[in-house]
Amino acid sequence: MIGQLMAAITEMARAAAVKAVAVAAIFLLFLVGTGFLIAAAYMALAVKFGAVAAALTVGLVLMAVGLLVAAIWFGPSASATVPAQKPKVKDLREIEDQMILDLLIDTATAGYMTGRGDKPAMNASLTRIMDDLAAIGALGRDRRARKAQTPDDPETKTADH
Repeated sequence: MIGQLMAAITEMARAAAVKAVAVAAIFLLFLVGTGFLIAAAYMALAVKFGAVAAALTVGLVLMAVGLLVAAIWFGPSASATVPAQKPKVKDLREIEDQMILDLLIDTATAGYMTGRGDKPAMNASLTRIMDDLAAIGALGRDRRARKAQTPDDPETKTADH
């Protein structure tokens, strides 16, 4: 019995470690990509407006983004306003794993398309990233709100249709 318990704990720890490595890799790729985008924005602004104006602009924009993230992070939670049913633990793990994989693939695709200069494909990948983040509640908006509501689509059907 103790052997089975130890085996289950070992398996859970191994799965948690694999998931942590995947999340860390995604986060690192996202941070490196963000750094390159910030550097490119700074260089473009420096050429057009000068180094001081570029530094002030980038600094103010980053501060505004930081304040926005802090407001979202520390603001009222969605669970405090709308009671929700808790999904089953197995379903939640599967959804989380799929969302992490989707974010990794969409981030890699957006970076690749940016390097190729394919703006429509890059924008499509970035839109999918935003949809994935919205779906997990990271942006504080519902994924379905972005879709056109049609009476025939059960996923977007509302009470008035």
